[in-house]
Amino acid sequence: MEITEIPFARTIGLKKSDSGVLELIFDESLYNHLQTIAASAQYSLAELAAGDYMQQLFPELVGKVLPVLRDSRFKFKSPAQSSISAFPEVSQKAVTKFMQHFEKKGRALIVIEVSVKDDEGKVTSSGCFTWYVQSL
Repeated sequence: MEITEIPFARTIGLKKSDSGVLELIFDESLYNHLQTIAASAQYSLAELAAGDYMQQLFPELVGKVLPVLRDSRFKFKSPAQSSISAFPEVSQKAVTKFMQHFEKKGRALIVIEVSVKDDEGKVTSSGCFTWYVQSL
């Protein structure tokens, strides 16, 4: 399923740019009491971006596994006063370790780091998302 078609993603207005970057447009529906993008919206963008990134990393597993978020750590660094975009990444070493474990046991963990940046490239929040992936 395309990430932007998930009902919750549609509810928060998740968009995917032409280059494939996930983003939330600065809109009052996402405001907190300070009229900046709410912490929960930033977290949601990052978590969805991590899940979408997994599909890009392992396209051969799409539809054959059940990925579930097991754990996360998230830090807010600066108010988001403009549209925000998410930038996930994972080391090649982690990808290799994941695939070795998955091929051996039919399940594995992978940690995906995500930085959320505003329109000026300033990091507003960042986090690590640990995914548990199991064969169907």
